[in-house]
Amino acid sequence: MHHRINPPLHHQRNEFEGVILEIQQLTIIQRALHHMGGDVAQEMLRHTSKQIGASQQGLSEREIEHHGSFGMHAFT
Repeated sequence: MHHRINPPLHHQRNEFEGVILEIQQLTIIQRALHHMGGDVAQEMLRHTSKQIGASQQGLSEREIEHHGSFGMHAFT
């Protein structure tokens, strides 16, 4: 897997959109957790948080070279 210095812009945008969608998904699950509570919602939340963590890590590793320290605060 060779490292691309300058990936095409549309490729980067798609990755960001994916992360934003995951965050929106997490927000929906958190709201559901408020309303129904219980083990099912907590399990969904834990699973989604793990996925988002993996995505963020992948993004920041690639983006640090281009943008310095890149954090999710840009999206919140």
